[in-house]
Amino acid sequence: AVEKKEEETKADIMTVEDILNVDGAPIFKEWEMEDWALVQLRYELFLMQVAFKKDVNDEEHPGIHESNIGFYYSKYFRKQLNPKFFGVETIAELSALVADTVQWEAEIFGTLLTCEASDLAMFTRLTESCRRIRQRRLAAGDESARLKIEQLALQQPVAAA
Repeated sequence: AVEKKEEETKADIMTVEDILNVDGAPIFKEWEMEDWALVQLRYELFLMQVAFKKDVNDEEHPGIHESNIGFYYSKYFRKQLNPKFFGVETIAELSALVADTVQWEAEIFGTLLTCEASDLAMFTRLTESCRRIRQRRLAAGDESARLKIEQLALQQPVAAA
């Protein structure tokens, strides 16, 4: 019953056309710091994969190897990707927080999305859908749904010298 309700919620959110006006308020009206960190993470990981594919332009290198994620994240965003800021220990656990956006295939990082990089509404919808599911789980007493994201997850890039 809970899974069916979660699927209905996700379907409803994904059909919202104007994320700035859902019953008179923006879709993100109830977001907390954790939600902003997750939408940023989704978008940055998506952009990193899109940029990598464009920059490399090689069929034999469809994505970034797991061991190079930190390097390319730093290269593209001028900041470090630290899973501990998101309350997890590994890149794989970090990816699980945004499993609707990223995937791993044979240790190669990829994205599940086919939207345009300018479609910020998609990332907002995904984050809101996950927030609602997480809130429902917490209300049912599932403490494993509680996020432990630190403010440092929203770090800004280091200015170029």
